[in-house]
Amino acid sequence: MQLCLVNTLQLLVVDTLHATYLQPTIAIFLTLFGTLIISGIILYFFARSTRRIFIKTAGLKFDIFFTGWLGVPVHELGHAFFCLIFFHKITEIKLFAPNTMEGTLGYVTHSYNKKNPMQIAGNFFIGIGPIIFGSLVLFALLWFLLPDKQAINAILSQPSVEFLSDNFSGQASQILKTGKIIFLSVVSSDNIQEPLFWLFLYLSLCIVSHMQLSLADIKSSLLGILIIFLLLLLVTFFVSFFNGNILPCIAFINSKTGVLTGILIFAVFMSVFNFLLSYIPLSIYSLIRYKKFLNPFIR
Repeated sequence: MQLCLVNTLQLLVVDTLHATYLQPTIAIFLTLFGTLIISGIILYFFARSTRRIFIKTAGLKFDIFFTGWLGVPVHELGHAFFCLIFFHKITEIKLFAPNTMEGTLGYVTHSYNKKNPMQIAGNFFIGIGPIIFGSLVLFALLWFLLPDKQAINAILSQPSVEFLSDNFSGQASQILKTGKIIFLSVVSSDNIQEPLFWLFLYLSLCIVSHMQLSLADIKSSLLGILIIFLLLLLVTFFVSFFNGNILPCIAFINSKTGVLTGILIFAVFMSVFNFLLSYIPLSIYSLIRYKKFLNPFIR
């Protein structure tokens, strides 16, 4: 009887802690970073597959110089930008220095105070910097190079994703709707007739082909994301301890992250679009020249 009471109390404490602290923290974390993490995984997959297509058909050097002259500097600037934001010291930076022996195209080395939680958390943003920075550069190209502005309006009006919402299916439908508007706007007749459209396609191909994070990028992000979660948990604890309500905070964050969600949706769309645009002609080329099917998903 006494053991049963202890177990019941333990379950009650665990449920209370989960409902009061852990669940709101997860909600804030997913609101802030859920779309970014999912988009990052998709962008990684298609960037890697697109580069593999070029390497298999045109060779490594063609892949490096055809897309790398722009894609690699944008990638490395993404790292460097967040190094500056989080006060990391950049010790060396090479925006474009292909080294086929080591497998590197460029790099940013940095140092930081390992006792500073904010600088440790900054490793997450530095690691995924190429995704955020590259997406913003893509959006800038869209803004300045294409005359049809429907895609921009769709991106700017995209609501953020509420991962713990009961209406998740409705949000998925909204994302697909935004993607459809972006597609129809980008390939509209007004755009296709403009020389700048083809320049936009090429430049976007260069950028999305190098949104692939390296293993070192991913590793450096892991500790940062753990620190971020613990900091959010600490904030949730203090708000709840002083009888505060964390829900308005989540709602406020939701209202401010919609534009970033729209930009990431656009970046994913361009990554998929450029993958297909590259794969179709190069797979035909592979069949004609090498008499074999081009598989972009394996080495």
